[in-house]
Amino acid sequence: LFLRCIRYQQALRAGVDQETLEVCMRMVGDQDIFAQRTALETAASDLAEELDLGETALRATVSFTGASWSMRVLLLLPAVHPWFCIFQRSLLLPRLARLALVLAKLVGPMAFN
Repeated sequence: LFLRCIRYQQALRAGVDQETLEVCMRMVGDQDIFAQRTALETAASDLAEELDLGETALRATVSFTGASWSMRVLLLLPAVHPWFCIFQRSLLLPRLARLALVLAKLVGPMAFN
């Protein structure tokens, strides 16, 4: 649970969603210079280098472990809130698609009234 909270915090600090963070972390760990890489693997490794995942992991760990219980809740609130997914980058789902899904969730129930 503690590691998951730190991953949420790291994704928030890096500005990416959880799935993209997991793909990038996997690409950083599985770097084989002689292997043929797909476009997704290339994009994930480039994004991992751009985000400096080691530094964001260190900052997320230090800020989360050094905080009090109430401060941890405040740190996690924007990291897990569904409205913040609109502003995060993703390798797997475009921003416009996430915005359309959020708007459909918001407008969907009102369309039947």
